[in-house]
Amino acid sequence: MEKPGCNMHLPFQPESYIKYEIRRQDKIGDISESENRFVSLSQRKDATVFVSDMIKYLTRGKYQTNWRGVERMQSCTDAIIYEELIWEVKPATILEFGSFKGGSALWMADVCRSYELDTHVYSIDIDHSYLDPRAKANNLTFLQCDVFEIEKVLPSQMLKDLPHPWVIVEDAHVNLVNLLEYLHDFMKHGDYLLIEDTNPNTARDAGMGFIDDIRWEDLGTSKIKELRTFVARHPELYSVDTKYTDMFGYNGCWNLNGYLKRM
Repeated sequence: MEKPGCNMHLPFQPESYIKYEIRRQDKIGDISESENRFVSLSQRKDATVFVSDMIKYLTRGKYQTNWRGVERMQSCTDAIIYEELIWEVKPATILEFGSFKGGSALWMADVCRSYELDTHVYSIDIDHSYLDPRAKANNLTFLQCDVFEIEKVLPSQMLKDLPHPWVIVEDAHVNLVNLLEYLHDFMKHGDYLLIEDTNPNTARDAGMGFIDDIRWEDLGTSKIKELRTFVARHPELYSVDTKYTDMFGYNGCWNLNGYLKRM
């Protein structure tokens, strides 16, 4: 039987290509359906196949990324992971914390529209002075608020009413545990947490690894420790989705152990 997407009848395809294409498709299915796909965070190491030099090289590209002319600053590996995850989860709501210029939020809104999803993206930041005026879409709303007072723009009734599934992107880097605890009460099975920059080997500040006269300093382990603190309070309710964390090798991403499903 032919595999979907694998044309067996093209005359230039050698037999070996067809054989390996079938095995590739089978492997993709095995990863998605594996009983070991979802793993407790306590069972995961904070290790990564991304050695420091690789991260520094990839960082140069990260700081040059944009979407429709709006700065985005996202690593190439995590951009692919996001696209795959959004297609699989098909979120009705995306909550992003940390807007910067709005490129990431605009990109996610456009990706959802290209997938013909009825998704609305809400992006929250304490300061909108950096927002690019081109970061506009019908399915995108920017909200201004300090994440220490998140209930002011995301009150409980609003969160109760927002349709699921949710994808929550945390890229604000402040008050992480309290923010997640607040959102936790409104999350449901099938929602996702995407916690940015948990890889301790990534740059501490924007520009490191790109601007030559800025000395590189690692971000460190503080954020992954905060994530572990939160998950330890709800160990049965959040699992690391290894399909995404390990797509490019063990924690081969900026978001080390940072793709979690609400179980």
